Amino acid sequence: MLFGLTAPAITAVITILSSGNKALKADLRRKLIGFYRIKPLSIIAAVFGFMVIAVLSILLSVLAGQSLGQLSFTEDFSFSVGRTSALLTILLAAVIEEVGWRGFRSILFLMVYGISYFGFCMSVVALALILD
Repeated sequence: MLFGLTAPAITAVITILSSGNKALKADLRRKLIGFYRIKPLSIIAAVFGFMVIAVLSILLSVLAGQSLGQLSFTEDFSFSVGRTSALLTILLAAVIEEVGWRGFRSILFLMVYGISYFGFCMSVVALALILD
């Protein structure tokens, strides 16, 4: 599982470092050390937004006949998987995935193939996810 999560980030970093493009390498450095620029209010807004979307989706499913018990914790609720926190695992997976694909790879893809082809490919990926 760890390899599957880190493969996009590793591939992106290797591609950038071997590209010979100074602008891409500078962008990589800026993104790796630029986490201090993230505003805490943005993180809070993202977490709150996710909670609102989750609650609204559950309430929507209640209108479709599902139980309101979806909003409650179970008796044996545990927020850990094995010895690690599930929240830590989820956050780490999301950060690594975004750093790999969206942070670097899509920029490189966009630079090489242009906006039209990039948009077409992203549409195909979105359609595949919707139809899955």
